[in-house]
Amino acid sequence: MAIGIDCGTSGVRAVAVNSCQQILAESALALTEQTPAHWWKTTLSVLDDLFSQLHQTVVLASYQVAISLDATSSSLFLISRDGIPLTPVLMYYDACSNMASAIRSQLGSNSGAQGAQSSLAKALTLADSLAKQISQDQHWLVCHQADWLLYQLSGQLGFSDENNCLKLGYDPVLQQWEKATLELIGQAHLPKVVAPATLIGDLKEALRERWQLPTSTQLASGTTDSIAAFLATGASMPGDAVISLGSTLAFKLLTHQPYFDAEKGIYSHRLWNQWLVGGASNAGGACLLQAFELSQLQLLAQQSLVQPSPVPDYYPLPSQRCGERFPVNDPHLCAPSLPHTLDASERFSTLVHGLVAIEQLGWQRLSEGCEQPITRLYACGGGNKNPAWAGLRKATLTMPHAHPLSEQAAVGAAMLALRSLSNMTSV
Repeated sequence: MAIGIDCGTSGVRAVAVNSCQQILAESALALTEQTPAHWWKTTLSVLDDLFSQLHQTVVLASYQVAISLDATSSSLFLISRDGIPLTPVLMYYDACSNMASAIRSQLGSNSGAQGAQSSLAKALTLADSLAKQISQDQHWLVCHQADWLLYQLSGQLGFSDENNCLKLGYDPVLQQWEKATLELIGQAHLPKVVAPATLIGDLKEALRERWQLPTSTQLASGTTDSIAAFLATGASMPGDAVISLGSTLAFKLLTHQPYFDAEKGIYSHRLWNQWLVGGASNAGGACLLQAFELSQLQLLAQQSLVQPSPVPDYYPLPSQRCGERFPVNDPHLCAPSLPHTLDASERFSTLVHGLVAIEQLGWQRLSEGCEQPITRLYACGGGNKNPAWAGLRKATLTMPHAHPLSEQAAVGAAMLALRSLSNMTSV
């Protein structure tokens, strides 16, 4: 049995699947704040409910169990060597433009650590703030959101996965930290990096007893939320592409070779013996939820959007922050105000047309850049439940659309746990 945990922007979800990838139980709760304590409290509650369900239907003692997880990429903070948070969290959407500019010349032109929203820029910003409060010889570690949850479950501190570390300055081609990262942060403050689905230890004894799980329950390293969503779809062949239509848009295209272009916000994640070439936009469903109440949005989503956009070339971004990563890499880009003369239907149409145009441009830049034609396009996330958005995508994007096996990132995390069990058995 595999347990997958997804800690996303808006909530925590967990699923249990068997070796045939059939879902045996699932549970979810909303996140009301972005703090390490709240992430863990919510995850704990979700797992309490999940295992309660399982105990009613299966004999857990008869299973070999592994747990893995995913969380938002480039969301991090600093912790002590005792696992105590030392700084506030900087989320994936937070930008550190001044630091990014200061270190830009020290990084390789295609480093995954380039950019105002990179993990490296955030870690250095937090380190500078921390140095003003404590002694310079204070021992601390960079900790991603996924690393924190893995630590809470396993008690193993200082581990991270290749995917979460890309934007911190980990070179996935050479599989080592970039020289600039080592010089800017120092090896002592960086986590030990392993591939996703690597077994790192047992579940904490107190948690195992709490949930009445077998003594051999294992913890496997995780990945980012968008890569977990990719895995959940069933995409597996070069040319398979997945878009996460969530609060933001995340693009992933599976290829044989890596491709990097930091100037365009394009990077590559190693996924065992293949590569996920992708980018991430700050545009997404959050723009719609800002503009409309949920009940109103559900009504608007029933309309057809075959007519041209009322405001051509509109680039929708969340109103509370500026900056875009991909397919336009501009830390100062802001969405202009829409004309007050537009009614609700016209505003909705403008936003959705803008989101589809962003996706179209994103796929064009990825496919042309890595010379990999898109043979199948999968979509997952809340945007799939918006008929108007889904309809306009299928009418506009010409590549073949495929139906995902699952749209839940938690299922992708569970697949990592299954893989870890399979690898352990083969060894």
